[in-house]
Amino acid sequence: MMVASLSLLLSLSCIALSNGAFSPINLRADLKLSPSFNVDGSSPSFSWRYPAGVSTFENATQTGYQLQANYLNGSSRVISARVNTSKSLHQSVSDWAFEPRTPVLWQVKAWFTDSSNKEHELDWSDSAILAVAPSATTWTEDSQPLWCDGARYCQLQTTASVSTTSPIVLAVAYVTAVVDGPQQKLFGAYRLYINGNVVAMGPGRANVGVADADNKVFDAINITQAVQASGASLTMALQGYHSDPEDARMQLVVDIFTADGSKQTLATSNNSDWRSNNADAYFNPSKSTTSKTYAQPLENINEQYNFPGWYLPGFDASHWPIATLAPVFDPSPAPKRTLPVTVTQGVTPSFEAVSTTKWFFDFGTELMAGIRLETTAPAGTVFYLQLGEELKAPSTVLEPMRTGNDFHWTWTVGSTNNHAVFEMHEYSTFRYGQLTVLKGAVSTDMLNLTAWQVHYPWNEDDSFFTSSDTLLQQLWKLGSNTLKVTSLDTSTDSNTRERLPYGGDAYITGLTRFALQDEYLWITHSLEHLLHNPTWCTEWRQLNVLLGYENYIRTGDTRVLSTYIDEFWNNTQIRCLNATLGLVDFNKCARMPGTRDVIDWPQPSRDGYVINNVSTIITAYAYGGMKAMKTVAEALNLPSYVQAADTAIATIDQSMAQHVLNTTTCQWADGYQVDHYAMHSTLYATWFGLNPSRCFNTTAAIWPNRGMVPSVYGALTYLKAMLLVDPTGQTVLDMLHDCSANSWCNMLKQNATATMEAWNTKDKPNLTWSHPWATAFMTAIVESLIGIVPTDVGFASFKVQPATSMQAVSFDLTVPSLMGSIRVNQTNSNDGCGLTVTAAANTKVEVCVYEHGCTIIFGGKPVSFEC
Repeated sequence: MMVASLSLLLSLSCIALSNGAFSPINLRADLKLSPSFNVDGSSPSFSWRYPAGVSTFENATQTGYQLQANYLNGSSRVISARVNTSKSLHQSVSDWAFEPRTPVLWQVKAWFTDSSNKEHELDWSDSAILAVAPSATTWTEDSQPLWCDGARYCQLQTTASVSTTSPIVLAVAYVTAVVDGPQQKLFGAYRLYINGNVVAMGPGRANVGVADADNKVFDAINITQAVQASGASLTMALQGYHSDPEDARMQLVVDIFTADGSKQTLATSNNSDWRSNNADAYFNPSKSTTSKTYAQPLENINEQYNFPGWYLPGFDASHWPIATLAPVFDPSPAPKRTLPVTVTQGVTPSFEAVSTTKWFFDFGTELMAGIRLETTAPAGTVFYLQLGEELKAPSTVLEPMRTGNDFHWTWTVGSTNNHAVFEMHEYSTFRYGQLTVLKGAVSTDMLNLTAWQVHYPWNEDDSFFTSSDTLLQQLWKLGSNTLKVTSLDTSTDSNTRERLPYGGDAYITGLTRFALQDEYLWITHSLEHLLHNPTWCTEWRQLNVLLGYENYIRTGDTRVLSTYIDEFWNNTQIRCLNATLGLVDFNKCARMPGTRDVIDWPQPSRDGYVINNVSTIITAYAYGGMKAMKTVAEALNLPSYVQAADTAIATIDQSMAQHVLNTTTCQWADGYQVDHYAMHSTLYATWFGLNPSRCFNTTAAIWPNRGMVPSVYGALTYLKAMLLVDPTGQTVLDMLHDCSANSWCNMLKQNATATMEAWNTKDKPNLTWSHPWATAFMTAIVESLIGIVPTDVGFASFKVQPATSMQAVSFDLTVPSLMGSIRVNQTNSNDGCGLTVTAAANTKVEVCVYEHGCTIIFGGKPVSFEC
């Protein structure tokens, strides 16, 4: 392999150094793009980047920056001193503090030095908006929590006057509710409508323990366009569910800002303006799904009790009762770190008549969604709705699901006006459905069935991949769609059955998300939630450490690490390192309460691993965790942690080779004095750097011949280990091309639109078809095959090193980074191989290419080099 030592900084266009043509872009406050809500008012962090794909010249870098800010009304303008640095992530001004719920305009100006060491002053960037999170008084003095008397399903509605004397420039809604169910597995605590459109559902999970008293959060939602279109009046509506009316409540504050600097606030309050409807009779929840892990109300809707268009402008709710004052939140809810969850209405399926009384529909992809049915069927008609993830016969849904979820509903038409509307409140996870008429006569033209879909915000433009290798391209589509359709506000095992954050899932899903989305709060929030709500697997506590490390390396954000440094340290399990033996020893040290080793799951994927108290895998994870903690401690300037990590690393390195490695066969035993050699032991030792390089040839010769023995979870370790023992990437590429039973190709053959929980139903009969922990191949494509890896925090510098197995493949890949998008395009023709790398200014890149016949295009021109 040849190395192009491009220790140059991608830079700005030679003709764009003035007149605002080149200036900082993508401004973020607390890593949130503008408008940035729920920002920390006492010490907000500021980040920005520079354009990509411009004409460049060598060795240009940011040499300084300056910030300025003022409130939206123009008052209190402040300008920082110039700061001489090349850094553009997580910058702050020590004496800057802003008032809650008062929008701030901020800008950045930068200086650059070009290849001739001449400094250029750039123009100020465009303005970005931030708003500091509301204070506690917002929820105790400025608004009141409301509910419907005695209801489980509650609908609240009001119409308020809006001042139109000056143009509206910003409107933000702050909304909260009490989430129902153990471990917050239901999501419909509130649904917010603005002028008839659903703008958000939530609020989802907090970043504290689920049993803590302060386990309440609020969303901040940009509703500017909706309010601008509303004219002189604004209709606000809330719909929520809670199984206990005594604990239920919803609360809303809307701030509207106009060009003349004024502010108008609308809020829930216990007066005649807010009206309520107990919607229990409409939703008619008769029982719950038969899932072992959560209970979801089955909404057997009786349309007779519907108030059509109750959330629309013009609906007269004066005949509804005045809303009931609910208990005050104590303590007050905390600002949600993540973005509000998106609700997309009007998702249409293919829809076909199977018989005169039965219809089958297919949305073409897994969804987290609810069904909406509009029908002109006559009063008294009874429908039976079934949803599922797979089929048991053509046009026939497998229901109940193999997971145990029993998604079926009975809906009854009560309207006599020939227009009935049925709409679920809580989401389910499914792809297929059946609609059967149990009573009445219905024709296809009487039915209009759609879905509303809920997922975390997703930007299709953040990542892109095409390739002459069609299977790789199909896998990329599968992985990307998986993350898009299965993600709410935290990483979860699967929202079909588990609906619970797990550390093993979060690590794999987090790495995939880094490759797909230019948004970083979701991973940070998932990590923090897991630290407060850990799962039972020893290894998944250890994976929290690795996810914290990856989050730091890819974003440069140290806030979670510094807050929970001791939790991260303890999760490595290093406290149980036997000083004499040099291995993690649970014979001599008590495990963390409630933990046990998982090794792999389901059990047939373990390759017979002998679970023991001095486990090779647990010690390997501890070794990897200590290497991660050393880097973290250096970043946080904690020398005692660095020294302790160094000592642990040296001890484990020597002891593992002494006590666990068979030096003759180059295989690793499952533990101390254990005479069994599962594939996993060698894979984990290799991944974390314990397997000596002299054993690589043996490892590469033995294990690939057995195929993918580990599960979809263990597959990540397999792919990472195999790249180390076969740096050509051929083993990795072969495994991604494999179409045997244990393969992602086989998932495609089974018509999966999101990755499955396991390779097949034989190993796991109750698997789901919506499990993002099976997306390890996405990391392999980006890091192992195309070779994009950070070499400095936040991708301030990075390497592009395509595997030699990819030399004959054409591809075009774009991945996000906090410093800017990275694009690697490779073409193959009769003229040879051409590799074009495009990245943002102020980033440093090293490109390594194949031994023969590939030209590097960098900064828009060929790059010559000597090896």
